[in-house]
Amino acid sequence: MDWLVAIANLFSRIPIERAIFPPRDSTKALEQFTARLKPSESQKEAPVEVKPKVTIQTSVVTREGVDAERLAWQNGLIRGELWLLEGHLKNNCLGCGGDVECCFKHCQNVIDASRETQSMTTEPLYGEAITVAQRVQPFVHPEDIKAGKYASMYPALSIEVSGVRTQFDKKVMEHARQPITLEEAQKIAAEEATKEVERKWQSREKKPGT
Repeated sequence: MDWLVAIANLFSRIPIERAIFPPRDSTKALEQFTARLKPSESQKEAPVEVKPKVTIQTSVVTREGVDAERLAWQNGLIRGELWLLEGHLKNNCLGCGGDVECCFKHCQNVIDASRETQSMTTEPLYGEAITVAQRVQPFVHPEDIKAGKYASMYPALSIEVSGVRTQFDKKVMEHARQPITLEEAQKIAAEEATKEVERKWQSREKKPGT
């Protein structure tokens, strides 16, 4: 009977479910064992927090020796070319007295003047002027204007040009309202006073009997 006891002890060590439902193959048994080793969702590590990228804004730098008057002149030049380009686009680039090259020329003038100004300052607006001019130029070649090839695009392009042109408007107006010095104000006041005295004196001389 000892052998019966030994067999009973052996079966007692085997899980009942494995004795009743033995695995069909070793591969499935291995997969089940591996699954038990995988960590649960609660045991997984929290995702690493990704910090947002920080962009450092740099200030505008102007080349030494370039004064406000020079930049104001450049701004006025670029603003004028953008204004002409905008207006001509609204007229299908046909409003230059029969010259269909005007829009292409205005684009090139904006590009050239803006690139020249970029050598004086790091102000990003000049790059925007170059970008919009380069965007418009491929659609305003004289031959394409004559054929009306891209005429349907000109209203939208004029709006893009206007967006940059208004920024240069602000620069021109900002320079126009620069505060004057006390000496300049006194000089202007003296000139105006002199003109008023001369006007009154001349009006008295014209009166009869004086």
